Amino acid sequence: MDGLKEFLAGTSAISFVDQLDVPAYVVDRERRIVFWNEKAKEMTGYSADEVVGLRCSEQVFNHVDRTGIPVCSTELCPLYQAIKNGVSVEVPFAVYGLTKSGKRRAF
Repeated sequence: MDGLKEFLAGTSAISFVDQLDVPAYVVDRERRIVFWNEKAKEMTGYSADEVVGLRCSEQVFNHVDRTGIPVCSTELCPLYQAIKNGVSVEVPFAVYGLTKSGKRRAF
């Protein structure tokens, strides 16, 4: 993972993501968070130091659909689908995650 973090730190894509005015993060093929922007911190309460290296299903999001069915760590996960198939995936449902304070929030 360190090599990926070093690569990402040197790319203009990460500079672009870092400057976005919306929450954004980058994961590797194992769905471990390798980058977390300031807006993601503002929305969730988690700093980059707290989440980089964790899988997005660990503590950070625990995404569920609008009926409460978990999508993290399942084949329903849009990140899993994109990584598996190598293409962008349209999310056909609202995804809710947990903030640091434990509140559910739409992402």
